[in-house]
Amino acid sequence: MQQSVQYPETYDCGEHEPVSEALRPVQISTLGGLTMRVHGKDIGVQSWKSPKVYQLLTLIVAMGGRNIATYHLCDAIWPDDEGDKGMQNLEFILRRLRQVIQPCLGADLQAMQVIQLQHGKISLNADYCDMDIWHWERLCAQARILRMQGDQQQSAGIEHQAASILAGSFLAGDDALELLVARRSIWHDRICGWIDSTVQQWRDDDQFERYQSEVLLRAWHSLDPYSERLCMQRMRLLLDEGYVVDARRVYHQWAQLIKNKYDLKPSQKVIDLARSAV
Repeated sequence: MQQSVQYPETYDCGEHEPVSEALRPVQISTLGGLTMRVHGKDIGVQSWKSPKVYQLLTLIVAMGGRNIATYHLCDAIWPDDEGDKGMQNLEFILRRLRQVIQPCLGADLQAMQVIQLQHGKISLNADYCDMDIWHWERLCAQARILRMQGDQQQSAGIEHQAASILAGSFLAGDDALELLVARRSIWHDRICGWIDSTVQQWRDDDQFERYQSEVLLRAWHSLDPYSERLCMQRMRLLLDEGYVVDARRVYHQWAQLIKNKYDLKPSQKVIDLARSAV
């Protein structure tokens, strides 16, 4: 259960917006689980051949896909191996990863151009790859600029697009590596913090009605139904429009949820908000 708004590190998504994402042959989805599609063909689980190959791709994606030091990957996947041995393992698994995607790339594009190893760092080449989380960050950046320029209506439209991308938790279901769990937590806090601040911005703008926030609240609920911040935002939106009974219902359902899941009681600030619903 998330207790406070945090804004963790962001990743450099590059300046590749003029190139349509649809034209990039490699499409990687991270929200709701990891999937890779090359020229429209899904790379199935059976194609990975080795758990280490899949782990390597997952870690590259989890760490932002850009300029990832090889020693970080070696330490995460082969923590007991000495430096040279770990690097040999990494180079071998990287070759196998490239071999998995090469048949789908065709003769005009080499896998080593897509997954690059240069100067001790691994990157996904944004000229040929796109990730949903990169696209989400680009939309968030565009919306921030528009808000700073005073264009609240267009900013909200782009924020709706960003929210529609949030189809589930970042790399859901992959818990094999400690570093991966940590990175997922970073993205979880970042996304939930963005939703929280965006809902608040919409609440403060008289142009927006409550129903317009539902897409954000649904995305948030799919990520963390136990969130105290989510409960309070849902209650405030309802109270803003006078739906006192519905706000109380949200509170009682959430209080029962955290009791059943964590054996926790609501904090005083949530109780005070619920008591204000009179």
